Amino acid sequence: MRTLAPEPSRPCPCLGARRAADEQARRPAVGAGHAVARTFLAPWQPPRRHRPAGRAVGGRAREAPAEHRTATGERRELQLADGSRLTLDTASAVDVRFDAAQRLLVLHAGAILVATAPDTAAAHRPFRVQAGGGTLEALGTRFSVRREEEGATAVAVFEGAVRVTPERGASRVLPAGQQTRFGADGIEAFAPADESRVAWTRGMLLADAMRLADFAAELSRYRPGALHCEAAVAGLRISGAFPLDDTDRVLRMLVSTYPVDALMRLRGYWVTLVARNISTQG
Repeated sequence: MRTLAPEPSRPCPCLGARRAADEQARRPAVGAGHAVARTFLAPWQPPRRHRPAGRAVGGRAREAPAEHRTATGERRELQLADGSRLTLDTASAVDVRFDAAQRLLVLHAGAILVATAPDTAAAHRPFRVQAGGGTLEALGTRFSVRREEEGATAVAVFEGAVRVTPERGASRVLPAGQQTRFGADGIEAFAPADESRVAWTRGMLLADAMRLADFAAELSRYRPGALHCEAAVAGLRISGAFPLDDTDRVLRMLVSTYPVDALMRLRGYWVTLVARNISTQG
């Protein structure tokens, strides 16, 4: 069993390891389990099997019909009819519903960054985002919205202000430089907004003493398959700037910098971060 190659200062011997792993994969399995490769493999290729639409995979959001959506690892920027800018994060889905009464975005999954523009229509139309258990109304602003897996919605305001209105709670105005989470029944306490929350728009994941478990959960949003972290290293603190367009490189950077190994199964589809020198059976 070999360890994941660190971020190299010379060409990484990954291809030879990949060939060896492929040859091993062609042989019949012997014993109770399949071999687990610690060598960093080439990008994963999905297995050829049908997956019913809408089924959740690896804890990711269910697919929802939407006018605009992004795949895992993809980001997209759009200019809306009123001149506002909309940026979609990985695995996001949003509908744009502009009419004579309002400018409405419906966020079904993932995260967006919105930079509103003055309405060009003769009659004022409020700019709103419907997400989870409530509605946000932009008050001349730049803000981010993210649907979270446990059902809450996170919002951060970087310019202007946003009125947050839960389905069954009183509304509050969230000013610039503040962030919060809300659900159908109410709004959490405000906290200082963190610009690193939208570093994904620049293709980066920024970590400042982030728990490895949280880092792995965030990185997994940009990587096909499953990325897990063992409890023994879950509390390890991670700091740095990591490129979201190359999650393989991010894993190599972790192994180079921190006392962890990345155990890889199914040709890179299933990755587990463990303490270095731990022997694991697949």
